[in-house]
Amino acid sequence: MTIILIRHLKVDFRWKPFYDARGFAEACAGYNDAPVVRPLETFTTDRPIWASSMRRAVDTARLLFGREPDRVTDLITEVPEVPFLSTSFRFPRVVWDAFGRLEWLLGVMTQPESYADTVRRVDKFLEGLLAAGKDCVVVSHGWVLKVMIRRLAAIGFRGPRPIYLGNGVPFTYRR
Repeated sequence: MTIILIRHLKVDFRWKPFYDARGFAEACAGYNDAPVVRPLETFTTDRPIWASSMRRAVDTARLLFGREPDRVTDLITEVPEVPFLSTSFRFPRVVWDAFGRLEWLLGVMTQPESYADTVRRVDKFLEGLLAAGKDCVVVSHGWVLKVMIRRLAAIGFRGPRPIYLGNGVPFTYRR
């Protein structure tokens, strides 16, 4: 079985360098609603395409492959992120991201989801994918795809283990 993983295309959104808690929450919502940038190249496939239900993943599938995804699911949406602290003090965006993801990894429940929750979502998605037993394309998000790559390796799939998943770049995994 072959699974091709693709991180959504670059999002047409400009982050500011500093945010207070409210501004960061608003920026995250704006990023989630923003369109993606059109790709320089497109692909063709007759394989089923699975996509996260978030706009940027569905739009990526449509723009990269010229068709709607065959299946859209909430199981592979991006790991949600909210401010780790309610404050009017302005922190660099990288601080908001770093502490939010650290809390996610550690299971600190100021975040809507823990790493363990994400693993459960990904495992449930992979169960359905493996039950279908067909080669496929999956369009999702960076943090979820990193978890998915680890889970695929654990069940015998081979493929790259990139540190950074480029936008719109296919990564192939086989078992």
